[in-house]
Amino acid sequence: MTKNDLTEQLQALFEAEQSVRKATISLLDEEPSDLLPVLTLALDEALQLSDEEEQALRLVRLAELFSELDGPDAIDRLMDILGSDEPEARHAAGTALEEIGYERFKDLALGVERALDRLDASSPALVELPYLLSEITDEPGVVKLLARFAAHSEPNVVAAAIEAIAETGDPAARKLLAPLRSDRRVAQLDEDGDEVSPVSLGELARDAYDVLGAAEEIKGRRNYTKPILKTAGPIYPISRGPHPQPPLPRHPPCPCGQGRSSSSEGARNRGTSGSPPPSLED
Repeated sequence: MTKNDLTEQLQALFEAEQSVRKATISLLDEEPSDLLPVLTLALDEALQLSDEEEQALRLVRLAELFSELDGPDAIDRLMDILGSDEPEARHAAGTALEEIGYERFKDLALGVERALDRLDASSPALVELPYLLSEITDEPGVVKLLARFAAHSEPNVVAAAIEAIAETGDPAARKLLAPLRSDRRVAQLDEDGDEVSPVSLGELARDAYDVLGAAEEIKGRRNYTKPILKTAGPIYPISRGPHPQPPLPRHPPCPCGQGRSSSSEGARNRGTSGSPPPSLED
């Protein structure tokens, strides 16, 4: 390709970006009540696409549009994108939801509760959300929401909740981990590579319990640094660095997460550990 060809390609890219921005502004100038049904229909269609590249492209763009709309429906649609199989789309939805959490935490919290009630136990969103919530460190309601994930029936969701609880560094959250220390269920977690590592929920809970106990002992020291639970980390990282690039997920639709896949096998025929805490509205 010649220098002139490269220049023309670059100019075409700039023009395409301008077109995207103009179209976005034009759409967002419409009444939300008119726009939301159109975006929701487009989302339903995108989630059915077999072309992964086209699906990712559409879901990322839709996540950006939904993030500009207020109201519970827009948050629910972002949760749906967070539950997709496309890492780039999950990253876009997770970033949007995290921003909502910082600006309008109650709206996000209510959306999380709806997601827990309406999404399938195998949805990747349910493993993503605990890590997302643990990033919002200034809201006391975070631990209350994590308690619901810790009481979930799906082991991979519980594993994410345990790690997220440890990440909060809040010694008061140890009470959520106490009943899980003897939990024999096994979560399937991806390490940094393709290898799946089974881990006992009880083992994870005991480690996290000790981490928060250490945090309680040294909390008043001048050079206190929040200890980090040494586990595989988020299943599908959202806000901790760049999102994963293609190749796309190494696993079929699984429960929410980051770098670590959830095994649908074992999710069946398992009961919950403990009773869910009171609703956010209590």
